[in-house]
Amino acid sequence: MHTDELLKSRQVQIWRVAAIVLGSIAGIAVIAVAVDRYALEHIAKIGGEQRVVFQLDAPYGSVDLKSGTTATDIATIETMTEDGVSHSCQWSYGLRSGGIGMLRIGLGTDEGMRSQPPIAMWHAHSGYSPAAAMQPQPDYATPCLPQLFSFSIPPIASDGPTFRVISTDAGTLVIPEAKVGTRISLSNQIPIQFSANLGLGESNLDLTGLSLTDAIIETGASKAIICSRQQNPVAMHNCIVSAGIGLCTFTGISNLNTNNFTFNGAVGSYHLGFEGKLNHNMDATVEVGLGMCTISIPPTAARVQVFYDDGFLSSVALSGLSKIRDGYATSPGFRYSSSPVLTLHLSSGAGKISVSYH
Repeated sequence: MHTDELLKSRQVQIWRVAAIVLGSIAGIAVIAVAVDRYALEHIAKIGGEQRVVFQLDAPYGSVDLKSGTTATDIATIETMTEDGVSHSCQWSYGLRSGGIGMLRIGLGTDEGMRSQPPIAMWHAHSGYSPAAAMQPQPDYATPCLPQLFSFSIPPIASDGPTFRVISTDAGTLVIPEAKVGTRISLSNQIPIQFSANLGLGESNLDLTGLSLTDAIIETGASKAIICSRQQNPVAMHNCIVSAGIGLCTFTGISNLNTNNFTFNGAVGSYHLGFEGKLNHNMDATVEVGLGMCTISIPPTAARVQVFYDDGFLSSVALSGLSKIRDGYATSPGFRYSSSPVLTLHLSSGAGKISVSYH
């Protein structure tokens, strides 16, 4: 009897060990499934780049863009495996005379990307011909010297969940970032003429650290979070943002170092934050159709004057500003300060704009 009991006890121990092992394997499998896998691709410099004209077309899919890549790359692209199947990411890069790099990245679009020959397809609708390839033309329609591409894409595991910190005059928000299908890192060593056309999906554009000379950003029926947390190291001429249906948040606008800022909103919910500090005067035009737009300006950013529609349909609410006359308001002590001026031109249509200077 003692021997039988001993055998039964050992069998029970063996089953317990087996259950623990099987449970561990199952747990590891669950963890493996939870880890997102990305394909990494490098877009190398050709050599001699003086500045870069960058165009991002993302009618579908989600994108997270930021600065910072290796010294030998113009950009790197990380594409989630499952997103790469439904929304293919394609790109083309070349160098035109004068050291101007022409970089275009597309998500969910085939036009002008990796077709053969890549540059000919890029300019299929622009009157491109091989004979005209070396003739100087405007930046957005200039054929480039073709580059030989290498498409080695090793899969890598993501580094876990990330969070985005947004600072406003109301406090600091820590927002968990949504899982994005494509991550783009741009070189912060070369001035960039920036253009982004965003459609469906969720997009995070962190312009911090990029040397931007111009920026044009269009959002469709999407959620777009745009920020600039440090002063732009080069002077920007214009920053134009057009937002459609959806949500759009742009913070750190005073850090853009731009002369002109223009925002056009349609039927959505928008927030514009002028965090940072102006080092020269800025003209900012904000027009909203049927949407709602909140504007926050910390007093440390600049002194402010606001020109706004004061009609029957328009709705403009001002907080922390002194109304001087109909359609015109300024920040306290505006006339007695010599700091740079932020001039706001507001037009609300049938929508609503609220400005907070606190």
